[in-house]
Amino acid sequence: MKKIFVGLVSLFVGLFTLASCNNSTENGGNESKFDTSKNITVYTRDTKSGTRDGFFTAIGHSEAKSNDKLLADGAVTVANNGAMMSAVAGDEYGIGYASLSSVAESDDVKGLTFNGVEATEDSVIDGTYKLSRNFNYITRVDDGSNEAKMTYAFVKYMFSLEGLTIVAANDGIVDQAVLDSAQTWNDIKANDEKVKEALAITTDVTLKFGGSTSVEKIAKALSAAFKEAIKDDVNFIPSHNHTGSGDAYKCTQGSEKDGANKLDIGFLSRDFESGEDASEETKGTICKDGIVAIVSPENDVLEDADSEILWNIFSGEYKTWEDVKKAVEA
Repeated sequence: MKKIFVGLVSLFVGLFTLASCNNSTENGGNESKFDTSKNITVYTRDTKSGTRDGFFTAIGHSEAKSNDKLLADGAVTVANNGAMMSAVAGDEYGIGYASLSSVAESDDVKGLTFNGVEATEDSVIDGTYKLSRNFNYITRVDDGSNEAKMTYAFVKYMFSLEGLTIVAANDGIVDQAVLDSAQTWNDIKANDEKVKEALAITTDVTLKFGGSTSVEKIAKALSAAFKEAIKDDVNFIPSHNHTGSGDAYKCTQGSEKDGANKLDIGFLSRDFESGEDASEETKGTICKDGIVAIVSPENDVLEDADSEILWNIFSGEYKTWEDVKKAVEA
């Protein structure tokens, strides 16, 4: 009787396995759980964002950087890179865009290649990855004040070997050739008379930093390191209020330069625009950054995109993931 029972169990298991295999085969095997009939949720940044500017400019639609009406109905605006990452990670049918550094550090979203090129530091530096932008800075016009003197010294520190190393360590993309040619902070202190003058200030000096939220991490790391580097000379006090790239020029040399939100140094995660007419002595590029279109890891429709596909998604021309699938397969 025991042998008969075991035999029946074995027969049942075999038939169940065969049925399962046949069912899997009939359905093409490993059938996708991603429902392409679902509507696409578009996530974007606000119109002050340099990341938004860089993304839409790079895909050939700079007009959308400041006009929400050009985007898909129901597009959701999020405040910063972190909020973008969380939003897309929590929405299987969402799509957005974020800084390369944020995407590279996360397993919660899937970064898309662009025109077949993966976003890496090397591909951003050599220009083969086209969804990229500059991180820039702007200062107030030098008025001879202690703040202006300290601003000059800070900028010199930012471009020293130590400063650029900090930029690179905090997700800025710095060309190795630039690092190799940078002066050390000790050499700058020893040879730059204006830096010497700044370090001879005998009163506390507060500098106000702001602008891009994407550059905030770099700005805070630099100001903390600079404070430590000059602590034996001056009591330097950094104050940060990062509200978007659009406020960098406005609050240093523009319409609010003397207002309550004035800045000594502003940062932009985009290039300067028409109307942001700062002199060459007050602005420059710190490093580069990549921008990556992101979707849920569950999304098996889209791995690579080009400008046309991305624009058709973000403008609302493609409303469902089935629309995208058809475009990819065309």
